[in-house]
Amino acid sequence: MSLANGGGAFAYGAVRFLGQDTEHERITRRALSCGDDVAAPDCFETKTLDKLAGEKGAFGGVGLIGR
Repeated sequence: MSLANGGGAFAYGAVRFLGQDTEHERITRRALSCGDDVAAPDCFETKTLDKLAGEKGAFGGVGLIGR
């Protein structure tokens, strides 16, 4: 059995660089944000999500894990 070289793979990203597209931020926001079917206290509001998930120019808590 042989394996073909598929090229390099980049990590599950926390930045917009080298093929990463802030996947951690998007997943965190979708999982924890308030919406039509979820309301406080079972979710995080925008300012808290900015600190936790990150925002443009800042990693946020999930982007700092493992650094």
